Amino acid sequence: MNLRREVKRGSLMRLLIWIFGIARVCRALMSLGIPFLKTLLLVPLIFAKGSSVPLRIRNNLLHFYFRAKSTDLYVLAQTWPTYFPKTHLEVLDEIYNEILSLGRTPLVLDGGAYTGITALKFLQQFPQCKVIAIEAARVNYKYLTSNMKGLDQVECVLGAIGDPEAFYTIEESASGEWAFRTSTLQSSPTIGLIPGISLARLLETFEKYTPFICKLDIEGAEASIPDPDWDAISQFPVIVVEPHDWMMPGSNCIQGLYRSMSASGQRRDSVLVGENIWFIMKNQ
Repeated sequence: MNLRREVKRGSLMRLLIWIFGIARVCRALMSLGIPFLKTLLLVPLIFAKGSSVPLRIRNNLLHFYFRAKSTDLYVLAQTWPTYFPKTHLEVLDEIYNEILSLGRTPLVLDGGAYTGITALKFLQQFPQCKVIAIEAARVNYKYLTSNMKGLDQVECVLGAIGDPEAFYTIEESASGEWAFRTSTLQSSPTIGLIPGISLARLLETFEKYTPFICKLDIEGAEASIPDPDWDAISQFPVIVVEPHDWMMPGSNCIQGLYRSMSASGQRRDSVLVGENIWFIMKNQ
């Protein structure tokens, strides 16, 4: 009897989790301006076959594609409608407006851009920013470039954040497309390999913009970011990172970031939002 009771309880718990997950997906789609009834029709369609969804981000009408039987909708549910720390929204707005007041364009670095879901969130909240969207997995990058069509403010870059002299392969994950990881290969480029990207060098090519937000969600590859790149990242007054020490015990994934912020004497608030840590420097 106890075993049967435990089985029933486990089944009920899985059902409740599934219902809660679907509710979050519906809430995310409705926050993008999709009517409730259309959302109810879209969700099963996307899960079964995939679908292109018309979205309006400010004045831009996009056709954003969500893949069937993928992690796309789960990423959406994590990002919309809530992504930014509510306690520090005013601080983010102050930094953003201060950059604009100087006649400069705020720069957002989206490391691990996936298919562009977070890029849309940045543009919705900060419409005058420039977004560099970096993605290492070609299968995700294909949809990233397609989804970002018509958005001149977004520049898509195919590459793996890490050693610029190295080339990388992509390791697929049983957890789905949002968990693809890079693996280093010290060799000459061949078909299918992904070039390494130095963030310090990349930012030099965008020096006409002013660092604003740096987001890193690169599935543990942050452990191999060299110190010069962490120093470049520390130039951003707002840094949001999903650390992966839980996945790679002993790797000290973002130790380089702590070291860089400490060496430069920066004072930042640390705010936990979901799986992300936000490091926010109010006064520059």
